[in-house]
Parts: sequence; C-alpha cells; structure tokens
Amino acid sequence: MTSTLVEDHEPNRSDLVELGREAIRKGRLQRLREKLGLSANAMAELLHTSAITYISWEINPHTRVWPSTAQRVGAFYQAAMNELTLMGRSFNNNLIPFHVVATYCGLPHEVLLHWYRQGRFEAVDLGVLGLWVNRREIEDKLKRSVPTSDNNPLLGMRKMVKRDRPTAPGSVDRSAS
Repeated sequence: MTSTLVEDHEPNRSDLVELGREAIRKGRLQRLREKLGLSANAMAELLHTSAITYISWEINPHTRVWPSTAQRVGAFYQAAMNELTLMGRSFNNNLIPFHVVATYCGLPHEVLLHWYRQGRFEAVDLGVLGLWVNRREIEDKLKRSVPTSDNNPLLGMRKMVKRDRPTAPGSVDRSAS
C-alpha cells in the first residue's frame, strides 16, 4: 500500500497490516508523534499499547509486530493522517492536546472536560487524536478567569478549581477561611 489516505475503497485487513508495519519500520509513526508534540507515553495510549512496546518500536523499528497489532497501528496511522490532511494548515503549533492542557493547569482531565462541556472554552475534535485546544484561547481564558496580583494563569486556575470542586455531603469547605 503506497498511500496513507483512503482513496476509492476502504482498506482491507492486509492493507492495514502492511501500513502499520511500514509506519513503524520507516519511522513514520515516530515522525507523526513528533509532529503532534506527543510524548511516547501519550502516543502509546492513543495506540492502546504499553509505553515499553511503543518505545521499542522507535528504538528498533524492525521489531516484529503481530498482525493484529500492525492492523491497529495501520488503522490509527491512516485515520490520524486523514485528520491532519483535513485540518490542513490550520493544524499548527498553536493547538495543544487536551491532556497537556489538563497537566499544564494542574487539573484532573474530568474537570477540564466538564468546563469544555459547559462552553468555557472551545476545542477541536481531531477524531482518533482526541480533543485539542488553541493555545492562545486557553491562555487568555485562564488569565481572565481569576485575576491575580502576578497574573499567573496557573495560580488563577488553581483558585478556580478550589471553588468548582464539589464537596462531599457533610464536609466542611476550608478553602474559604
């Protein structure tokens, strides 16, 4: 299979197996990870494999891969490349993965997802690549959410998290004191 994009037909199992093996063997999977700015652990999670396995593919790209694993990698790689092609030039370094935003803000993923669903900020759904957020938008939202003396978005976000965290019934909220 020479093309990574679906053309006139859906790829069959053997096409995906070959694409997956080729993506690993030729370093395309690693280049995709680098383009996306993902850690090896994050990429392994997207591929539903262990970090150790994924890292072994980068270190030794000629590692033997089970057909079922190669098929999964091929399907992921094809879908990811299709998403990036659809995004075109609008996918750039200004988009950051949702989980990175959660880490940057020191928030549980669930809290950030709740805020997204409330419409506090916008995100781009890149299919198999998950939700991505515009860096400038999230930084602006963080700065405006809770003003602080030093205008530190992380400090402001932490104050916001304390206010928004639900308390257990009968518990005392000590953050107000």
